[in-house]
Amino acid sequence: KLDALPLPDYDSYFKTLSRCPSVAAKAQVALTAESSRGCWWGHKKGCTFCGLNGQGGAYASKTPQRFRSELHTLSKRYGSTLFSITDNIIDKRYFDTLLPMLADDGAPYRLFYETKSNLRRYHLASFRKAGIDWIQPGIESLSTAHLRHMRKGAHAWEHVYLLRLAMEYGMRLQWFILHDFPGEKSEWYEEMAHLVPLINHLQPPVNMIPLQFCRFSEYHEKAEQYGLRLAPPPLAPMAYPFERVVLQDLLFSFEPESGRDCIENTVLSMLTEKAGKRRLRAALADWTQAFWSPQRPQLTMHDDGQTCRLRDTRSIATTPVHVMTGKVRKAYLAACEDCRPLADIQKLAGAQTDTIVTRLVDQKLAVILDDRLVGLAAGPARYAFPPRW
Repeated sequence: KLDALPLPDYDSYFKTLSRCPSVAAKAQVALTAESSRGCWWGHKKGCTFCGLNGQGGAYASKTPQRFRSELHTLSKRYGSTLFSITDNIIDKRYFDTLLPMLADDGAPYRLFYETKSNLRRYHLASFRKAGIDWIQPGIESLSTAHLRHMRKGAHAWEHVYLLRLAMEYGMRLQWFILHDFPGEKSEWYEEMAHLVPLINHLQPPVNMIPLQFCRFSEYHEKAEQYGLRLAPPPLAPMAYPFERVVLQDLLFSFEPESGRDCIENTVLSMLTEKAGKRRLRAALADWTQAFWSPQRPQLTMHDDGQTCRLRDTRSIATTPVHVMTGKVRKAYLAACEDCRPLADIQKLAGAQTDTIVTRLVDQKLAVILDDRLVGLAAGPARYAFPPRW
């Protein structure tokens, strides 16, 4: 049904832009386009906090041929090869249809897409071949308990794995850490605060932001079940001069009545914030500063088939160079390639498993997450890191 929709019409925008030559000369215009509506994960299970598509129908997408034609027409008409795709989530079938088509066309566009976060190497490779070099994966947290609480359908190890793959494939990420969940535990944030120094060579989140309570989300629909009393934000009556009962039916986002003093007063919020969040917030600030500095930390590896060499410039590095051979090398490559379960590492390393795992963790080259050995070193870059647009 989406194939029957008309093409977006941006004629009036570009006509106005043409009247401002000084602006037009500097403008880098990305066109918006839509390839699907709804969220297939939402229809399958859904995140607890999501209020998107609350009254929408089933997930639907355009045929790959139709959307490919749409991109071509819009690019030719408006003279831009940049596209910000407005989908809530990319159709997973596109990995076998649309993306190979765009790759066969020579990846003529640069595209942004939102996607689920439990991606594998195949997905990153397909993205890059098709010209998708900027994605917003729904990472939201690096704690599996936290992710389970929000029903993300992903694990912490998968998120660290994705961050590492993004460095290899030159993929720009846009992601956030969410907090202020009903029933949250400080230990989730403590856990992430301890993890962050190990991964400051990978892309940090844009920010750590409080959860927004949206209409149609489970937190709104089942507020009493979560012990919530949701109210219109205090500024809402200034924009909409109606009684509260009207605002309750009118607004899309709400705030919990308890803790509103902290919401309205950022200083008070910082003073009353629990230790776990404070530590994570400080760790994220250090991470962001380090990663975007001219001397970006690195933890990279090169394997020649016999020997694996690692270079480590992180502030927590135990030594700048590591050399691995034999079972240590095999175990580490397995930990980096697909974050093998510890039981699989046991098969590779045999009686030396405990010694090898302890060594890799003590050297801060790997972490254990969700009973898996997760390697932290990024392999050789397959693509250059893309510039902002």
